[in-house]
Amino acid sequence: MIYTFDMLPKGIVRNLNDFYNFCEFTDGSWSGNSDHRIKYNEQILDEVHYPSMIQLIDSAVQQNKMFTYKFLPRGNTHPNFLRYKEGMHYDWHNDNWIIDEMRTDYSITVFLSDPDEYEGGELEIRVGDSTTEHKLEAGRGVIYNTGLHHRVKPVTKGERRVITWWTASLVDDTPTRAIITDLSEILMSMDDHPMKGRLETVRANLIRENATI
Repeated sequence: MIYTFDMLPKGIVRNLNDFYNFCEFTDGSWSGNSDHRIKYNEQILDEVHYPSMIQLIDSAVQQNKMFTYKFLPRGNTHPNFLRYKEGMHYDWHNDNWIIDEMRTDYSITVFLSDPDEYEGGELEIRVGDSTTEHKLEAGRGVIYNTGLHHRVKPVTKGERRVITWWTASLVDDTPTRAIITDLSEILMSMDDHPMKGRLETVRANLIRENATI
């Protein structure tokens, strides 16, 4: 499953983009493949400023109650602050099933650049025989099941800035997790429907029976 979600408020996005303007970067092979034919990007590796950036992300995610409600995170990996300049890309690949000694259930990409700030650079995700492309407004994220084949298409103009991290869910079983996530999405869209309370009970019981603390 693939979801798009409001992840970061505009103020946090502005603050993070400010860091991009003066932080130190390293080659993206620091956290992945060293073959530029496969992975060609850059990421922030700045011991002075990285802790402050993590603090901004952690605070924003913890305050995002809808994210917690829908995806039931048990833990998050460290975030990668990435940029793709002209000619950079990340060819088709699968994310690791374990990162930071934690099982990865959801892969998350949050955009810091608006679509009109660069050309190309779409996140393309393959599901079965079809693919979807994602290029969202700054602050919005793409959240999808880790294990789906995906790539970042080459940037042809401008600079693509994104944050990536991975989340482990409280629910280990993939089909059950998908049911709970979809049910949560339905409930989030409901107003004062007479069945909402009963569906909330169903959701709570599913979590109670399947969650691992």
